[in-house]
Amino acid sequence: MGSKFISWVTAPFLLIINSYHKENKFILTIKSIIIISLICSLILLPEIAGACGWAGDGEADDDDDTIWVGADGSALVEQTTPLEDPEFQNRLGNIFRKGKDYIQAIGWYRKAASQGFESAQNNLAAMYEQGLGIAKSEPFAAQWYRLAADQGNGKAQHSLGQMYLEGRGISSNIHQASKWILKSAQNGHVSAMKKIANMFWEGHGVLKNNIQAYKWWKLAAMHGEESSEKSLEMVKPAMDTKAIEKAEQSFALSHIPRKKQTVLGLYLTAKAGYEKWKKNPDKIKIIDTRTIGEYFFVGHGSMAYNIPVKFLGPKRKPGSVLTLNENFVSDVKKKFKETDTILLMCRSGVRSALAVNILATAGFERIYSIIDGFEGDKLKNPDSSNYGKRVINGWKNANAPWTYDLKPELIYSQ
Repeated sequence: MGSKFISWVTAPFLLIINSYHKENKFILTIKSIIIISLICSLILLPEIAGACGWAGDGEADDDDDTIWVGADGSALVEQTTPLEDPEFQNRLGNIFRKGKDYIQAIGWYRKAASQGFESAQNNLAAMYEQGLGIAKSEPFAAQWYRLAADQGNGKAQHSLGQMYLEGRGISSNIHQASKWILKSAQNGHVSAMKKIANMFWEGHGVLKNNIQAYKWWKLAAMHGEESSEKSLEMVKPAMDTKAIEKAEQSFALSHIPRKKQTVLGLYLTAKAGYEKWKKNPDKIKIIDTRTIGEYFFVGHGSMAYNIPVKFLGPKRKPGSVLTLNENFVSDVKKKFKETDTILLMCRSGVRSALAVNILATAGFERIYSIIDGFEGDKLKNPDSSNYGKRVINGWKNANAPWTYDLKPELIYSQ
């Protein structure tokens, strides 16, 4: 509500200003003053309203029971305000950076970074590295990247590794480079996965290890990094069958839960799956293998065909079991060829793995399992308000297109 309020109030002022002075630095300063003033007004408005009897009961409230909360919903340290919260400060920095007011962005990033907020430390380092709103300084960039990297920030770890690799702002050190790039890859940074795979394959900064290279290329490809998929195809002729099998096993054991593993070993995240479909929607098809009820009432990918691999009985009771669709293969063959590239999706990647294995025995070869499914995985942190909810990964959480609308050509019919 606060961001909408700010947008509504500032829009007329900024529109007028932009009309006359698009590139004027003085006007950028005026913009910043307006935005900051309105943010402060929004923060102070409840207190002013209470003092003036606007709070709802016509009386001022002498007891200040206000509890400030951060963006994650947790209470902030006593006697702090949102403008003192490092996460809030970092978000303000992002707003100013996107608006190309780099000086204001630097100021807010620095406030948050000085409190040890690792995302802000990474952002401040990037500003130094690129010379945005401040004199370019690769040594300062390396220092701030190091602070964020030590706290586990994957982006900072990758950037620090690159600086060690190239000797920018810090003495060149191939072993430090490989150390930080590997840490970044382990934290899920896709570019780092590709880079460390290349390093393992070439023995550059690490001991040459084709199996590790294969595994990291495979993981990058699962996240949609296309050149890594090409690298896999390129190196397979140079590896014997046993080495490839060992690499596939290593990858699956490290990154894919057993119940989500498939005999074809072709996996994509929901985000990567959508990007893959978007690039070639006429040739790549998506099948939602959930039950008819889930497809109807929980929602589904806008382009996904519903062909259940299991059915739910007419009365669902606690402990009830889904029954296998014995016509699954024939149902799929009614719409698709064995040579088609098909992405299979279920709720969280278990039924889609089963579906891939069934189709593989019927001769289908280009069948991917979307490992995080439509709804994603459950959050396992008991301290979070979202504990037990499916808010980790998944088609819906990746902002891929989904709907409740039912298209006759996509819904399941026996």
